[in-house]
Amino acid sequence: MPKIVNHEQYKDQILDQSFHLFARKGYEITMRELSRELKISTGTLYYYFKSKEDIFRQTMNFISQKQIDLLIERLGRDRSPEEKVKLALNYILNNERFFQNILFLIIDYYRQNDCKDPDQIIHEMADFYKTTIAEQLGFSNSILSSSFLSFTLGILIHRILDPVNTDWDEQIALIRSMVSLFAATGKEVVQGD
Repeated sequence: MPKIVNHEQYKDQILDQSFHLFARKGYEITMRELSRELKISTGTLYYYFKSKEDIFRQTMNFISQKQIDLLIERLGRDRSPEEKVKLALNYILNNERFFQNILFLIIDYYRQNDCKDPDQIIHEMADFYKTTIAEQLGFSNSILSSSFLSFTLGILIHRILDPVNTDWDEQIALIRSMVSLFAATGKEVVQGD
């Protein structure tokens, strides 16, 4: 009797495990190395993914969506933007290594591609995160969503460089103040001259 395989579930397992391999070995990992580490044939890997770029894109999308779904579950609906900001930043802190690994992979991908994003993977991820931030934190302003993402990425980098002297609570308070200011004024941010 042939083995029955749930292809979607199997593909999700490959994507989940691939993230850890990309995080450990970097974007330069080959399809052959991936298949060996995953303990599957190269043919099986190519059955599910047409190229390394394809598995990388799908891995990053899969793992990002998975983490965002967990975050959304924790945020709930009936909270102020300030409360959601605090919960979101605490979630990032509690999963700091994961988010740093995403950041490292984005940088590694960019570096390996001569500082370009030929497949628009980085651009798509940035749009995904900005859209999710706007929807979940209640930001009607795209500049505020972009600023929140930039500030959060900056904190993650700063915690890599100086983990002892980066006070997460101070950073949360600063971002909450920024969000409160925009919420209180109800104004859109005006771009500089």
